Amino acid sequence: SRKGKCCECISYHLEFDELPACVFPPEVEKTFDRSFAKFVEVYKARGGRKS
Repeated sequence: SRKGKCCECISYHLEFDELPACVFPPEVEKTFDRSFAKFVEVYKARGGRKS
């Protein structure tokens, strides 16, 4: 498990052109869309806030 090992986790997910679930709000995390496009969409809609 990479939980709690941020550098290792981010490196792993970047290999798949995605971000780790922890950077998304819970309702988005459940969709498994961890793309950069989804990240930008969510944070623009929330004015830069996670939750």
